[in-house]
Amino acid sequence: MGKTLADIGIKKEYFFYNILFSLGFVILSIVSMRLMYTFIVGDFAAAWDFSEVTVMFLYFTFVTNIVNVMMEESLFRGIFLRISLDVTRKHFWKANLLQAFFFGLWHFPTPLKGYVSGELAFSEAILYIIVLCSLTFAVALPWGYYYFKTSSLLPPLILALTLECYTGNFTSTL
Repeated sequence: MGKTLADIGIKKEYFFYNILFSLGFVILSIVSMRLMYTFIVGDFAAAWDFSEVTVMFLYFTFVTNIVNVMMEESLFRGIFLRISLDVTRKHFWKANLLQAFFFGLWHFPTPLKGYVSGELAFSEAILYIIVLCSLTFAVALPWGYYYFKTSSLLPPLILALTLECYTGNFTSTL
């Protein structure tokens, strides 16, 4: 697309800081989830037992969360929002609505896969499509705004990583 990493909000001088800061935020999220689990269940030992955490778990945590979030944020906020700004003649809210709409559509295949694999009934898949696409559209609006205001992918990356942690993509194996 002729864009550099700096063009999409990953500046070389802040790259490792952004990565370390994001990883730190994910670790903070895991610790806070464990604390909540400790208080809910009332069993300190069970909440902090990491004996079943394996290298494969850590690998899949990295691949499915951090890499995915970085790819989505780079694509939708870093590239697509910038292209949308050019198309809409620098009208931010039109461009932001456009990137949020496509970000919502990006999540359409997840419920469809559940229906095709037989995990979801047709009506469940339709409801899941409506809810998931609407929610991802809704969260993409402030993420686009934060990216636009800061010219950095760091705020939407952190918000997306946090959401990934708390929605179960990461907690199902914790």
